[in-house]
Amino acid sequence: MHLALPRDLLESYAQRLPCRDALVIRLPLDGGDMLQVDFEVDVRDSVRSRGHRAPVT
Repeated sequence: MHLALPRDLLESYAQRLPCRDALVIRLPLDGGDMLQVDFEVDVRDSVRSRGHRAPVT
């Protein structure tokens, strides 16, 4: 199985971190089924220890 994730959605999600919202992507599978992928990043401790990340350019 090969999955292709939408790069633009992943990049825009990464740019708005830290945030409380998950990124949810639904991918169609053969036979009409759907695969749901939830990206959730817990940044509470890492932001406190390293500070905010510089924007990606």
